[in-house]
Amino acid sequence: CISSTNDFDLHCSKLKNFDALNSVLSNLPENVVLLQISNLNWTHLPLNVFRNVSLNTLIISNSTFESFQNSSTDLGLHHLSLENVSFQTKPVWEDFEHLRNLQTLSMYNVTLNSTIDSSFCHSISKSIKSVTIAAGNVSEIRPDSFRVLTSLTYLRISHNKLRTFPKLVLKNPSSLEHLRLDYNRIYSLPSGVFDKLSNLKVLSLSNNSISTLPEEVFSPVWRPDVHVELRDNPIKCDCKLQWAVTSSRKPLDIVGQCAHPKVLYGKQIKDLKAEDLSC
Repeated sequence: CISSTNDFDLHCSKLKNFDALNSVLSNLPENVVLLQISNLNWTHLPLNVFRNVSLNTLIISNSTFESFQNSSTDLGLHHLSLENVSFQTKPVWEDFEHLRNLQTLSMYNVTLNSTIDSSFCHSISKSIKSVTIAAGNVSEIRPDSFRVLTSLTYLRISHNKLRTFPKLVLKNPSSLEHLRLDYNRIYSLPSGVFDKLSNLKVLSLSNNSISTLPEEVFSPVWRPDVHVELRDNPIKCDCKLQWAVTSSRKPLDIVGQCAHPKVLYGKQIKDLKAEDLSC
């Protein structure tokens, strides 16, 4: 194991078995708040071993397990990050129910079920503030998946296979400040999906398949205090975009370009004028 220069975090790699991990934890200095474990190939991920450890952050990376083993008692972790972790048996959200103090959950390239449903919000800590699920092969988010998570301010579901983002996923009104749905396959969004996101500061829909920006979808977030990212979408800049271009409340920061028609190809949406648009 290697500790950082400030001795607040410890990185352990290629621990052979549970005994080796228990040895690390039993000798863990009191000032260590972050533990990173990498390159494991074990039968299961044993959360139970962390029940009597005063860690703030646990990062597990580049590892393979047969299964995810739920803890039998509540854990004090505030931040759990799984990066490049594969499971033979896909974990279910109920496996996280004893992480009662969790505020940040980050999952990058982790073996997951393709659907996020209401079991997520019923199992995850109600004090969760940040959720990232990236490169997880997620193709569907069902209504109410995050609805009871009233403290959630950051949600990123990126590099997945979403084709839409349904209404009623979030609490209404929501405390959400950052919504990042970039690098999916989103081609349309339902009317009212962004209603009541009064605290939103960043909306990222970059690298999707969005071709139009309907007023009934985007008007709630078409305001000066929201940063809107729409880059690398096949956006058609025609008369249907008039409402967005002429709006007195349009975002001060819009990132995105026209893909059609040819005469407007590459033109920044923020630079469009009403006379540029026709049908």
